[in-house]
Amino acid sequence: MRKKLKRIKEAAKMENVFADLDGLMGKPGDSSKGNWREFFKDGSLGKIARAKARVVLELGCGAGHYTISLAQKYPKKNFIGIDRKGDRIWRGAKKAMELKLKNVFFMQARAEHLERYFKKSEVGEIWITFPDPYPKPSRAGHRLTSHKFTPVYKLLLKKGGKVHLKTDNLTLFEYSIKTLTAGGFKLQKRINDVHGRKSAPPLLKITTYYEQKWMSKGKPIHYACFSPIAA
Repeated sequence: MRKKLKRIKEAAKMENVFADLDGLMGKPGDSSKGNWREFFKDGSLGKIARAKARVVLELGCGAGHYTISLAQKYPKKNFIGIDRKGDRIWRGAKKAMELKLKNVFFMQARAEHLERYFKKSEVGEIWITFPDPYPKPSRAGHRLTSHKFTPVYKLLLKKGGKVHLKTDNLTLFEYSIKTLTAGGFKLQKRINDVHGRKSAPPLLKITTYYEQKWMSKGKPIHYACFSPIAA
């Protein structure tokens, strides 16, 4: 417990972590909302490239393996890994700093509060990788693909933006397809066994800790991609 608390405190002070936006950057909306691209300082991209690049979010990023891997593959995009647990954020932020990645940051926050920190059309893509399935029907509202989240995603995504979902849970997968399509998203792609394909897209070959765990048990990994339908 002491080690965990120590990491939470350390994470809040790391230069690539936004653990207390009210304290670090003023009240939400004052300096962060709508201006996230200004916080990515990789000079190699150039000001024009940074200004055009929408941020890519990973919700429930855990230790940030997927966020970091995506940032390495796509250096001209800006990535923010979001998780509510500071000790998880610490791991990802530390790794990103060791790799000297300038296009990845982490935020300790809840997905319910996304509208506080991002404005309309500010986000290019949203990744939801192996979220808690909350199997009990009474807890379905907590799922990151539940009806309460779909209007938020639609608001924050730019025109042509995407929501990516990877999960080992087929029930959650089918549920998510229903809720997102009912919430104004078009299903662009569906793959029921990502690693069973001979030629999976490179971005899907990235595997998280949990993904490797389920794969070792022979569980297929499911993927879906959605785009918001214009009103």
